[in-house]
Amino acid sequence: MSSFATVLLLGSLALATGTRSIAHLRKGKQLGKMNPEAVAHTLAAVEGKWLTEAVAFAQCNASDAACQEDTMGEFKKSCQTVVSAVIQSSNGDKSVVSEYLGDICEQPELHSWKKSFCGDFATALNGVLTDDNYVNRDDLPVDTICANFLKRGFLKEAAKEEVARAEKEKQEAIAAQEEEAKKEEEEKEKEAAAEAAEAKDREAAAKAEAAKAAAEVAAKVRAEAQAKADEAAEKAADAAKAKEVAGNSSATVAVVNSTADVSVVANETAASAVPAQTTTEVPANVTAASDTVATNSTAVAAPSNTTK
Repeated sequence: MSSFATVLLLGSLALATGTRSIAHLRKGKQLGKMNPEAVAHTLAAVEGKWLTEAVAFAQCNASDAACQEDTMGEFKKSCQTVVSAVIQSSNGDKSVVSEYLGDICEQPELHSWKKSFCGDFATALNGVLTDDNYVNRDDLPVDTICANFLKRGFLKEAAKEEVARAEKEKQEAIAAQEEEAKKEEEEKEKEAAAEAAEAKDREAAAKAEAAKAAAEVAAKVRAEAQAKADEAAEKAADAAKAKEVAGNSSATVAVVNSTADVSVVANETAASAVPAQTTTEVPANVTAASDTVATNSTAVAAPSNTTK
């Protein structure tokens, strides 16, 4: 009811404007005084509603009479108000209606699709007007004209275009959502891959660290083992040296002992070799006489010096 009241009010404004201007109308030469701006404002407000109702009517099931009747009833109320206001403002003159609507459709408030919509409305209304001003003003079946606009006229075509546009936008929105979902999925996959790569790097770093630690432990163990081996070798060398020293000492003792034994033997041998002194006593005088005789004998035996 509120939408109907709004349309009715706007239509009344257009009708009042046209009524005030009709006295000054001279075959369209003073169209500016019919205030096309106000009518354009009314039409701009109602066009969106008409298109919505046209789409709703087109979407009604062909067998759903109640749906069609409800949608048609709402549309015809506002349509008849606007059409009647335009015709009455033009005094039923078809040419004036044409000029009047042309001026209305050029208003800045009607732009983009609303301007095209206004042009379609003007063409459709001019198509049903007669050349008789009286018939147009008093006997024109506005109810039927509005119904035809919706059933088979420009509104039906506008509804088809709107449905197609809405469907295209829907598909584009779905495609955009799918694309966005795809991008999000790709982004998640990239993040997952990055996380996996990072985890792999961490695992590799952990393994490397573990290997390094194991190598350090192994090196430490080897160093300790080598130190123990060196210590054992040193002890073995010391033992061998000690053994050698001990062996040399034993040899020296043996040699010394052998030498002592040899000396003893030698002494014994020497002792054996010396003739035992006889205990025969020689008279001292005899010994002296013997030494004297020997001395003298040596003197006699020496050759004489003949070379004097």
